[in-house]
Amino acid sequence: MTRHGMGLFSLTLVSLLALSFGSQAEETGAFRHGGDVYAVGEAASLERGAERSAYLAAGEVETEAQIGRDAHIVGFDVEVNAPVLGDVLAAGAFVSLDAKVDGDVSAAGVNVTLKDHAVVGGNVRAVGRTVTLEGALQGNALVAAANLVVDGPVAGDVVFAGQSLAFGPNAT
Repeated sequence: MTRHGMGLFSLTLVSLLALSFGSQAEETGAFRHGGDVYAVGEAASLERGAERSAYLAAGEVETEAQIGRDAHIVGFDVEVNAPVLGDVLAAGAFVSLDAKVDGDVSAAGVNVTLKDHAVVGGNVRAVGRTVTLEGALQGNALVAAANLVVDGPVAGDVVFAGQSLAFGPNAT
């Protein structure tokens, strides 16, 4: 299985766990196994971080502490606010990244935003109605969206398929 195929499998697995646990997951919260963190329910807030990877599925998901490897996140409102030492795979209506990510970011949502404090060491792959890139991007941006706003430094290429492309004053 390819690396991205495994990521899709992980997101599917987390989604199935969320459906299986339902409202009970809100009471039981997260569990840890082998350095990984799994959390499902109406809301998931990763406050103690993860030694290895995090698998999170909830209506509202927020990371507040470092994730040692990859972050696999599904939710309505997804906020990555703490460093991720690997890749981020995120899907939700609203996906927001405001932290350092050493690897790649793959995100899908109605609105996908890399805020101004975000630093991505690899590539960004994003799909959404509106994708906004305000943070620093070391690699390429591959975006399919109705609207793309680039208002931060991108070291690589910007590859865009969509309707509207705008560059802000901080785009380089």
